[in-house]
Amino acid sequence: PKVGPGVILPGEGIASGYEYILTPLQQNLEAKGAEFIYDLRATALIKDAPDGAVIGCRFVDAEGNNVDIKAPAVVLATGGYEFNQQMLKERCRPRGVPGRWLTGAFGNTGDGLQMGVAVGAAEDEFPQSIMLDPEQLMPFVRVNKLGKRFTPEYDPYGQLAMAIQYQPGTYDFYIVDSALDTKIDKIWTPSSSCYGPKENWIAAAQSENAFKADTLEELAELMEVPVDAFVETINHWNEMCAAGADTDFDMPGTMMMTIDQPPFYATKEYADGLCTTGGLIVDTECRVLTKDRQPIPGLFAAGITSGGMFYNTYPHNLNCLSHTRNCLMGYTIGQVLGGKQ
Repeated sequence: PKVGPGVILPGEGIASGYEYILTPLQQNLEAKGAEFIYDLRATALIKDAPDGAVIGCRFVDAEGNNVDIKAPAVVLATGGYEFNQQMLKERCRPRGVPGRWLTGAFGNTGDGLQMGVAVGAAEDEFPQSIMLDPEQLMPFVRVNKLGKRFTPEYDPYGQLAMAIQYQPGTYDFYIVDSALDTKIDKIWTPSSSCYGPKENWIAAAQSENAFKADTLEELAELMEVPVDAFVETINHWNEMCAAGADTDFDMPGTMMMTIDQPPFYATKEYADGLCTTGGLIVDTECRVLTKDRQPIPGLFAAGITSGGMFYNTYPHNLNCLSHTRNCLMGYTIGQVLGGKQ
């Protein structure tokens, strides 16, 4: 399927990444003599002395036996800690923790980060950030449980998600009408197609999960928001659409769609979590550093197990910043360990 201009993914798209990206990589590595071992859980790093180098890692197998594997270097690439509630409570703002995670990486429990800290590694200061997205990526009109708009809907995804997190109840509703299929071109941008065709977003906004009503008053009652405030919000929005200017939050006038064709739809929305972004501090060679910013010999970290990159939030206005960083770190570690700097 086509994801965007000049971007074609084989098979079923992004979800087929293991088959079309990781499997060929594994096969290539195995052809070069690499060994892949499964059903082992990493529990601790091995050092040659209390203040010495990391020389391996201890694992536990399926029978509960310790398995020590020695190596000239250890690379921590265990992902984040999305599914470790204790670490989330310790490291993140309560308002920053989403109600649900989009990732299915249930093994992301912070093992690599904790093992690094246990041998003296430094990590990002608290509170650490979380990569958040709104559930609906299109800039439809949003209202909170008070029936009022609260942000420019065309904000970068991370900022919009944080705005949702800070609303009463940490949720909102996005509102459309029955004529969305004739209006969606107003908000469609070149990057919109990266996330699916227009029909997908129309279907999501008018799905069976949405509240549906023939009047704004009836819709407000289904949403359990103040009727007068909600009706005033939508009427004011329509007036601003007619004037071509959002005098409340500066939504671009050319992107403003009226909500005036019944039936009307409202979908409850939360901010979704993609991943945590706090991790171990590394240098330009991806070597893990101590609190004194000295490298721990033999220890490297990559991806979101490493830190030092994001603070407070993830900047969604820089698309794929995390993915490209991960690729660069993998390449850099390969160059360092292969002696090809």
